Amino acid sequence: MIDPTIPQNIPPAPYAPDETTRIAAKTDEPSPAALSGDQLDALHALIQYNVDSAETYRAAARATKDTERVRLLEGIAASRDEYAAHLKDVIRAYERDAPTRGTTSAAAHRWWQELVSTVSSDKESRMMTEAARSERMLLEKYESTIAQCPVCPVRSLLEEQRTGVAQSAEQLVENYG
Repeated sequence: MIDPTIPQNIPPAPYAPDETTRIAAKTDEPSPAALSGDQLDALHALIQYNVDSAETYRAAARATKDTERVRLLEGIAASRDEYAAHLKDVIRAYERDAPTRGTTSAAAHRWWQELVSTVSSDKESRMMTEAARSERMLLEKYESTIAQCPVCPVRSLLEEQRTGVAQSAEQLVENYG
């Protein structure tokens, strides 16, 4: 039986939480559609991971001259921006501030990678390796967040986004090893 309190279909971008989610977010009463503080914190972190991922892909796109690769990397960066925007909409439905930036540590790491790549003979390879590492971290974060949300109103959104991340990772491996 389908639980009517859990949204079954996630609308296309921008994600708009349904009325059940908005009501659950504004009440102190427990509800199957409500997200716990820990779940909201996990979504908060996932937004930052998506922002970091998008920036990593943009940096990798700047490091290559291959137009097909640039197009792929910029496309993945755009999808990460879209994922973050959807998650921000969820956070805002719960009347919480959503992060607008990634983590400071990831920004520092990207800066270091770009600095090292400028003196490296294989800048493109280093940046693609970093993009693949970022993708693995993002997949792990999706897995742990989904595990924290066995029944929650955004589980299908999280699963859909995780699938998109996995497909991007596969596409990178298939095309660029």
